[in-house]
Amino acid sequence: MGIDRYNLEFLIEAHKRTGPFRKLATLGRQGLHFSEGDIPFADKMIRTSGIGISLEEASGKDLYADNRLFSRFGASETISLDASTFEQAAIIHDFNDPIPDQFDERFDTVIDGGSLEHIFNVPVAVSNLMRMTRVGGHVMGMTPANNWLGHGFYQFSPEWVFRIFAPSNGFVAEAVFLSHMDGTPLEEIFDAGAAGKRGEIGITRWLTTMYYIARKVEHVRPFEARWPQQGDYQAAWDANE
Repeated sequence: MGIDRYNLEFLIEAHKRTGPFRKLATLGRQGLHFSEGDIPFADKMIRTSGIGISLEEASGKDLYADNRLFSRFGASETISLDASTFEQAAIIHDFNDPIPDQFDERFDTVIDGGSLEHIFNVPVAVSNLMRMTRVGGHVMGMTPANNWLGHGFYQFSPEWVFRIFAPSNGFVAEAVFLSHMDGTPLEEIFDAGAAGKRGEIGITRWLTTMYYIARKVEHVRPFEARWPQQGDYQAAWDANE
């Protein structure tokens, strides 16, 4: 869990699209993970985005993004949640279990910075993220997509985002990106399932991470109306009916 040069690139893009993060919750405390070779790239991204003059200046040499860096993205307050106290998260809760109702709609922005793939009960965990977000706010995710086998329980696809962050669950998926972690820019992915097609990506040469931005439009209990179905299957079933 943490911010490296690729996650930083996504956060800068997300900030441009959504505006200030305001009251922010993070699933897992987000450490800063920049190798010596990554620092020049991070410095350039921070400088050209206008959030600082260098990584050191923007982060204050902190170990975690919630101490200073997130404030550069307009976070007025950052609250971290984790199942363990080992990184001194502000709130201790196992996301395999439903979060108490008192956390519903408490945050403007909720970020999964690389925890979801390590949580077995994904439907409950993602439902927690959705419930915690205020109407008009955003859920943002940074999660393995390909070539991460063994890193966690799961890898995820854009189809997963488009079907879960849907109006029936009170959300719209505003943007999905792939980062192939080879120095090329973020690749924006569009919803093939909505057209009844299968958006297969195929083999990727490098580690590939998926990033997404989803906006909350209505506060409902996710998945109570129905479970998500893959887009091309749903289109085929609808046509048959």
